[in-house]
Amino acid sequence: MTAHDDLLDLAADIAQWRVPPEQWERIGGLLEQAAASLDEPAALRLVLEELENAGQGRITKIGTPPIVPPPPPVRERLNQLVHALSGPKK
Repeated sequence: MTAHDDLLDLAADIAQWRVPPEQWERIGGLLEQAAASLDEPAALRLVLEELENAGQGRITKIGTPPIVPPPPPVRERLNQLVHALSGPKK
């Protein structure tokens, strides 16, 4: 699979994630980096790794901030990435 394919798969997963609001800020920044790295496969792979690690954990500790779905700016960035990745190949 190419980095673009991996990002497309990950974008679908991210749309389903539920994480604390402050974590969405980090994920949004990583999505911006991914968009800027679409033409640089090595850089995109690094951002993909960070995005995968930024995902939701399996255990929620008592007293942790509430987990929420992606906020509108993150959903918009995901939609833009999916559109860019689904378009004609360069």
